[in-house]
Amino acid sequence: MAAMIAGSATSADATSGGVLQVTPSTVVKVNMVNGPCSGALIAPHWALTVAHCNKGISSVSRGGNDVNHRVDEVFSGTSLGVDMALVHIVDEVPPPEGTGMHQGHYMQVANENDEKPRAGAYDFISGWGYGGQSVPRVIQAKVIDSGAAQTLATGAVGGDLGGCTHSGDSGAPQTHYYDGVEKLVGVHWGAMVASYPYCIQYAHHVWNPGVRDWIRRLAGV
Repeated sequence: MAAMIAGSATSADATSGGVLQVTPSTVVKVNMVNGPCSGALIAPHWALTVAHCNKGISSVSRGGNDVNHRVDEVFSGTSLGVDMALVHIVDEVPPPEGTGMHQGHYMQVANENDEKPRAGAYDFISGWGYGGQSVPRVIQAKVIDSGAAQTLATGAVGGDLGGCTHSGDSGAPQTHYYDGVEKLVGVHWGAMVASYPYCIQYAHHVWNPGVRDWIRRLAGV
């Protein structure tokens, strides 16, 4: 039977999906007391993740040969009704060099003028997975419900990019392409998983009331 777990899967099959990403990456590993979460580097001093990962967050890393960048404060977005948190990084973190996916620039956040992905659209979810893997993975996911309050729901797809999220993927950015430009549209907070390909991922999206203004006010983007 499928289980509802915050950013986790109940089958080992779910951890093997998707493809490996090039590091360093704007998909950051968020280091906390109980293990890693995922997040998105959206500005020189800011990463976006989920609030339920705010359990002694100490640093973030872009992977590869990158160092751990110290965190001094975490701002929760739960008062806005979403499982999101903005993580403030002490020292400026430049965007990772390279031409691969999630390299060469900070991850751009969708804004009010961008259309929320509709059912049938294909998005990407990128995260660090469970067990301290050395590089993040990206899976493709098909939007199955974009009308629900607060949440974008996505299902698994087949092929090389097929897969399901796992516990270390909490905070993983969900991205959508707008005229060839990849933008962050939501933050992964949980999944209902039996085993791949039977999984549904959930992300709180940036069109929730007050969320985009909150990100803009704190992170400046």
